[in-house]
Amino acid sequence: MIPIPSFNISLIYYPFFEWNVREANDIKSALEAFGNKVFLHLADHDLIYNLRKQPLDLVFNLTRNPAGTVFDYTISAICELLEITLIGPKVFTASVCRDKETLTLILKHDGIPILEKLAPHKFPRYIQVFLLDSTNPLIFIKLPSKMKITSQAEAKIKQFCKKIFQSLHCSSFCEYEIYLDQNENPILLNIDILPNLEKIADFATTVKNTKGIDYTKFINLIVLNAASRANLPRTGPYLSLKV
Repeated sequence: MIPIPSFNISLIYYPFFEWNVREANDIKSALEAFGNKVFLHLADHDLIYNLRKQPLDLVFNLTRNPAGTVFDYTISAICELLEITLIGPKVFTASVCRDKETLTLILKHDGIPILEKLAPHKFPRYIQVFLLDSTNPLIFIKLPSKMKITSQAEAKIKQFCKKIFQSLHCSSFCEYEIYLDQNENPILLNIDILPNLEKIADFATTVKNTKGIDYTKFINLIVLNAASRANLPRTGPYLSLKV
């Protein structure tokens, strides 16, 4: 008897970047390990036709923006039009984060401090933070070697990142570059709403190094959250998947 696939998932990518191709292949392998049927789709003029060729449960948007393009929120808009649940930034979030002036205005309105046009290496207390969306978002902090922070600072950082995530209506995942001031208050330097999800990238390695979550589980936790948002029933390995 042929097993029923967990989900039908499209991976949309643009081969302009070699690492984007590797990323798509890494994610494809992780998804197939959980019994998903995966379709690799190029971000080109045939995309809408290809997305409509077979029933899809989820679309994993991996497109970034080569010079002169707006693939991120174009793909988001297509998925919303076709009523397919998207893994990745929504139209609003992608468009706001593309406009630094609008982004700054929204964050400042919500009381979130942000620094612009300043190189992160100028700040000795620079850290990276990664967030996986869920009912209770999972937050992973990557500190530079030899740097330590207090439990109070860690709590501040996590609350800070959750607030930004909500303020910008982010979904699925997010990466932050943050500076801690002398009082261990976080200040945003940069936000990436579509971080590199390649197996060797900072996000996946930090998740593994801090919480022991391997790459296959990491990717499928992202899928599980999206499926839950879309009220898709758990099947196969997702029945027992938890952090």
